[in-house]
Amino acid sequence: MSTPGDFDHRVGSRLGDWIQNSADEPLWARPEVRWMVLLLCVLPAIAVVTTPLPLSWQAFFALGTFLLAVWFNRIEGRLISLMMMALSVMVSARYAYWRVTETVNFGNPEWPDLFFAIGLLLAEAYAMLVLLLGYFQVLWPLQRKPAAMPRDPSRWPTVDIYIPTYNEPLKVVRPTILAALEMDWPRDRFNVYVLDDGRRGEFKAFCEEVGATHLTRNDSKHAKAGNLNRAMEKTRGEFVAIFDCDHVPTRSFLQISLGHFLRDERLGMLQTPHHFFSPDPFERNLGTFRQVPNEGELFYGLLQDGNDFWNATFFCGSCAVLRRTALDEVGGIAVETVTEDAHTSLKMHRRGWNTAYINLPQAAGLATESLSAHVGQRIRWARGMAQIFRIDNPFFGKGLKFGQRLCYANAMLHFFYGLPRVVFLTAPLSFLFFEAHVIEAGALTILAYALPHIAHSNLTNSRLQGQYRHSFWAEVYESVLATYILMPTTLALINPKLGTFNVTAKGGLVQQEYFDRDIAKPYLILLVLNLAGVAIAVPRLLVWNTHEIDTVLLNVMWTIYNLVIIGAALSVAWESRQIRRSIRVNTAIRARVRTPDGREIDARTLDISEGGTGLTLEEPLDLALGSRVEVALAPDYRVVWTGATVTRSAGEILAMQFEPLSLEQEKQLVYAIFGRADAWVSWSDRRQRDDMGASFRQILDFGLSGIFRIVGVTTDSVVRDFKSVVNKAMNQIKSKQGQTAALLSAVLIGLLAFSATPVRAQESAAVTPESAPVPLVDPAAATSAGSRTLTLEQLGIERPIRLRGVQGEVAIPVAVRDDELVTRARLNLRYAHSPALIYNLSHLNILLNNELAGTIKFSDLTAQGAEAVVDLDPRLFVEYNQLGLQAVMSYTMDCENPVHSSLWTIVSNLSTLELDTRPIDLANDLNLLPKPFFDERDSRRLTLPFVFA
Repeated sequence: MSTPGDFDHRVGSRLGDWIQNSADEPLWARPEVRWMVLLLCVLPAIAVVTTPLPLSWQAFFALGTFLLAVWFNRIEGRLISLMMMALSVMVSARYAYWRVTETVNFGNPEWPDLFFAIGLLLAEAYAMLVLLLGYFQVLWPLQRKPAAMPRDPSRWPTVDIYIPTYNEPLKVVRPTILAALEMDWPRDRFNVYVLDDGRRGEFKAFCEEVGATHLTRNDSKHAKAGNLNRAMEKTRGEFVAIFDCDHVPTRSFLQISLGHFLRDERLGMLQTPHHFFSPDPFERNLGTFRQVPNEGELFYGLLQDGNDFWNATFFCGSCAVLRRTALDEVGGIAVETVTEDAHTSLKMHRRGWNTAYINLPQAAGLATESLSAHVGQRIRWARGMAQIFRIDNPFFGKGLKFGQRLCYANAMLHFFYGLPRVVFLTAPLSFLFFEAHVIEAGALTILAYALPHIAHSNLTNSRLQGQYRHSFWAEVYESVLATYILMPTTLALINPKLGTFNVTAKGGLVQQEYFDRDIAKPYLILLVLNLAGVAIAVPRLLVWNTHEIDTVLLNVMWTIYNLVIIGAALSVAWESRQIRRSIRVNTAIRARVRTPDGREIDARTLDISEGGTGLTLEEPLDLALGSRVEVALAPDYRVVWTGATVTRSAGEILAMQFEPLSLEQEKQLVYAIFGRADAWVSWSDRRQRDDMGASFRQILDFGLSGIFRIVGVTTDSVVRDFKSVVNKAMNQIKSKQGQTAALLSAVLIGLLAFSATPVRAQESAAVTPESAPVPLVDPAAATSAGSRTLTLEQLGIERPIRLRGVQGEVAIPVAVRDDELVTRARLNLRYAHSPALIYNLSHLNILLNNELAGTIKFSDLTAQGAEAVVDLDPRLFVEYNQLGLQAVMSYTMDCENPVHSSLWTIVSNLSTLELDTRPIDLANDLNLLPKPFFDERDSRRLTLPFVFA
C-alpha cells in the first residue's frame, strides 16, 4: 500500500513535469488547455442554440448575427474564417434544434403531412451533417509546398510511369506518352509503360518507335485496377507514377512530387490536382469556361488541401506517385470496388502509411465531351464511394485517426445527395398539391429561423470556397446528377457487387447542337411538376387557402427558386457543338518566326493547339494567305523549327496551321503546350472571385434561358403536330371529294403516256449507247453552284445577338453541302456597341472554326450602329462549320465587373454571309439518294423535282 508521502511525491513530480513542459511549448498548444477553451465556448453556444425566443427577438437575433458575419467577412485572415464557421454552426444548430423540437408533429394522424415532414427533416439532417463535415475538413488547409530533391541525381529513386489505356484512340494517348518520356529525371532511373488492355498493334508499334514499353495481358479482369496490378508484377521501380492516358504530365512532375518521399519514409502516396485544359459539359454548354470554377475545382483546390492537414489525402487514380512497398503491403491497387483509387489510399491509412497533397497542377487532361458521358463518370464515382462505405466503412475498423475517419466519411456521404436534392426540389409541392404542412410553424417564423441558417452557410462557404466554387453552383451540379446517382448509391449499399465498370470516353466530337432529351428527362419531369405547383398556387391564394396566404407565398417562392435551378440544369442539357479535334489552349509563351525571306522575328503565342497557333509579333508583317513560314515554339528550352502555312496575317497578328509534324517536332509541340513546369499554374489567375449577387444573377439567367428554350421548342413542336394533323385531315377530305375526277385524270394521263412512250424510247436510243449508264439528273443542275446570300436569321439566329461581359461569345453553325466547294466567303456585319467602352481595349473578333478571320475595331463612329465587311478564308470551310463572334470589351483600365451594364455589343440577325461555290460531281450511284436533291446541310428551301411517265 502506498503511503501519503509517496502520493505527495508523485503529485509533485507531475507538477514539475507540467511546469517543465509548459516552458517548452506555448500554453495554448497543451491538450488540456485546448479542451478547457473548447468547453468554455461550447457551454454558452448550447444556451444560444436551445433558448426559445418570440418571433420579434428571433428576427433581431437573425439580423444581428448576419450583420456580424458580414462584418467578419470584410476582414482577411484564417482566424476570422474559423470564427465565421463557428457562427454558422451555431446559427444552423439553433435552426436544427427548433426544427426537431417545435416543427414536427410526430403524433399527427394525417399521414401525408407526417410522411412529407419526416422526409424533409431527414434531407435537412443530411445537409446539416455534410455542412459540419465540410467545415471540419477545411479547418486548416495545409497548402504543402514541394520538397527539394538531393543535389546528387544518383541518389534519386527509380520510378515506373504507368499509362493505362483500354479503348482510347492513339491520338489521345500520344501526347501523354511523349511527355512522360521527356520527364526531367535521370534517363536510367525511370521507365514509361503503356498498359494497353485493348491489345492494339498500332500502340505497340508507336511504343517501339519512341522508346516506351508496351505491356498487355490476356484478360481485362478488374479493369484498370487489374491492369495496374499486372504491371506491378512485371516492373521493379521503387515508386510508381500513374497517369490516365489523356493526362499529359509536365517535365517537372517527378521533381515536384518525389522530394517528400525522401523526407518521410512512411509516405505511401502523394497526389497532385487533376487539371483539365478542355471545357467540361457545364463549361461548354453554358459558355463559362475559365470564368466559373468547374465542378472538380473545389475538391482539388480546397478539399484535398484540407484533407492533407488531417493526413487524409486520398488517391484519385491519376497524377499521383505511390511507394511500391506501401502498395505491396496493402495487396496492390484495390479491386473490391470500382473506385479503386480512394479505396487503395484508405487501406494505406489503415496500415499506418501517410499521404500528401501538393496543390500545384503538374498534368492536364481532357474533360468529358458530353453531358451523358459526364453523368456516366459521376455514376461510377458515386457507386464506388457507396461500395467503400458499405464494405470498408471509415467509421469502423482499426487504423484510422479521428480526422481521417471524418474526412473519408464526408467524401463518401457527399455522393448520397441524390435523394435529399430531389426532396428539396419537390418539398414545396407537398403543400401546393396536397396541402401538407411539412413544417408546423407560421411562414414568418420559418423565415426567421431558416433564412439565417441558409444565409450564414452560403456566406461562410463563399468565403472559404469562393476561389474554387461560386455560390449556388453546387445546387446546379447536384440537380443535374441527383436522379442518376440515386439508384446506384442505394443499390451499392444493399449489394456492393451490383453494377458494372465503365470507362469514360475522351477525345470525341459533338458534331451539331442538340437537346439531349434522354439525359434531360428527369429535369423535364421536375420542371412540369414545379410549373404545375405554381399554377395550383393561384386558386390556393384566391379561393382555397385565403386564411394562410403567407404559407402559400412562401411555398411559391421556394418553387420558383427550384424552377431556376431546374432551368439551369436544362440549359446544361443543350449540347453545344465541339468540332475541333485539337483543343486550343490560350497561353503566352515565347516563339520565333522565320519568314520566307529568312528573317527571324520574336513573338509570343496567343493560343496554341496540336494543329496550329496564333502569335503576336514584335514587329508587324504582311504575308499572303497560304505563305509558308517556320516557327520555333518555346525556344528557351530547345530550338525546333516547324513548317506552317499562314492562315491570317494582320500587322502584329499572325495565325498559322502546322504542316505534318515529324516525331521531333511533335515532341517539341507537346512540351510547348503541356510540358512546361508553369503550364497550368496561372490558369485561373484572371478569374473573378465569387460574388454572391453576381453568381445568383448568372444562375437566374441560365435558369430562365433553359425554361424559355424548352417552352419554345415544346410550343413549336405542338404547333407542327397540330398543323400536320389538320393538313392530313384536309387532304383526306379533298381526296374523297375528288376521287371521281382523279380517276378520269389518271385514265387520260395513262393514254397520253402510252401514245408518247415509243417516240421517247426511239429518241433515247438514238443518243445513248445501251452500255452507258444514264444519270438520274445532271449533277451540275442539282448542286448549289454560284452565289448565295444567307442572313444570320436563315442560319438559325432568331433574334439580334447580344454579347455581354468582358468577352461575350456566340457560335453560329454554317453547313456546306457534299456537292459544293466554297471559293469565296464574305461576312457583312451590322452591329452596335456601348459608347462607354474604352475603344483601344475593345474590339469584335470574327472566327471561323476557331481560327481568327478578322477583327473589327470599335470607335465613337460605330457605337450607334455600323456595318463592316470581313472576307473569310474559303479554305477554312469544312462540312460543318462554326462562325464565331467574340466581343472583347473593357470600360475601365482596372479590374472590371464582368456583368457591368456597359459591357454589351449587339449584332443584327439581318447581317449576311455571302458564299460563292463551285459544284463538285458526286459519284453516279443511286445509293447516294436523296442526294443531290436533298442535303440536310443546305439551309435553303428544298426544291425537289418529280418525274412522271
